[in-house]
Order: sequence, then C-alpha cells, then structure tokens
Amino acid sequence: MSDFRAATVSVGLDVHARSVHLTALRAGELLDERSLPNDPELVERAVSRWPGARCRYEAGPTGFGLYRHLRARGIVCDVVAPGLVPSMPSDRVKTDRRDSRKLARLHAAGLLEAIHVPSPELEALRDLVRAREDARLDRMLAGTACRSSCFVTDGRFRPSRGGFSDANGSLISDSRLRPSSRHSMTTSTRSISSTDGSGNSRDRWMTPP
Repeated sequence: MSDFRAATVSVGLDVHARSVHLTALRAGELLDERSLPNDPELVERAVSRWPGARCRYEAGPTGFGLYRHLRARGIVCDVVAPGLVPSMPSDRVKTDRRDSRKLARLHAAGLLEAIHVPSPELEALRDLVRAREDARLDRMLAGTACRSSCFVTDGRFRPSRGGFSDANGSLISDSRLRPSSRHSMTTSTRSISSTDGSGNSRDRWMTPP
C-alpha cells in the first residue's frame, strides 16, 4: 500500500466559483502548482498529464459538477466534507495555495475520507425539498409580520375566515382596512404647512395621534 501511494499522484483542488487552485504531489515531491479558471475541461487537461492521478476537493457551494466531469472522463476524483478535514492551529491563515497543498498532502497520507455524492436526480429532489421548506418559512414569517401589524391597530387576524376582524369580531372590509394600514405604517413625524393671519407660511411638526 505504501508503494502504491508513493507512485500515485495526489492532486488537491481548492475550488471556487471562478477559479481552481491545483497542487500535485508524488512521494512528497511537488510536481505542479497552478491556478486555473473554474472550467472542468481545463482541470481535466491539467490532471490528465499524470495517468492514475487521484483528486480531492472540499464540498462547497460550487456543487458536484467538477466531480462528475472528472469521473466521466475516467479520472479518480472524490469530495470530502470540510468539517472532516484535519486541521492545525496554524491553519487559521487560509489561502488557495495553502488549502490545495493541505488537501494534496492529507490525501497522499490517506487521511481524507470521501463523502457520498448524490446522483443528479437525487440532488434535484433535495433542492426541491429545500425550496419548499424555504417557502414555508417565508410564509410563516409573513403571517407573523401581518398579525403584528394588526395588533397595532387593535385588529385580529382570522386565517380560517381569510381576512381581518376588529376587537368585536366583525370582519373588516377592504375600505376600513386600507386607511388603518396606512396609518399603522406611519412611523415618522409629518410636517404640515399652515398659514397664519399675516399670510406667512410656517411649519408645524406633528406626530400621528
């Protein structure tokens, strides 16, 4: 196993939205280190120079497109969870070069455990479930804000009746609700202009009653 690892090129990839920093090591020797645009074709071309190379990169917002592209081209590539990557106190300073070197070094030592990458279909289903949950939370927050606004005007929200009611339980019509809503949204003072007996204009500052 040690001979196999020594002969294998370990490639660490620090993947960002616009760039990929690549570090290639073999038996502790630095073979190459470069920064590339985030283009799977360019990354594939760079890694293909070492037959049998094995790549690793951390899961992140860029998704699994690079993983699937390299796997489809016969290049061994795995994704690791950022929280499972061993770290040292000196790793507080993070740069693309340091991160890619760290991944290549830990990968060569066999200290990185790959995570399961879902299929495109399962990933799409997960995105749908997350979007539904986000919409549910947005609706809940909107309802809370609406009820809070009604309490200011001594109104009550009746979800079962699909509208608003006053303190006596009577349904508030749109004509009654509209002025009240505008009034409750007025949080700053208003300046009104009046004219005194001499015809000179003067400003008065009033707060809503």
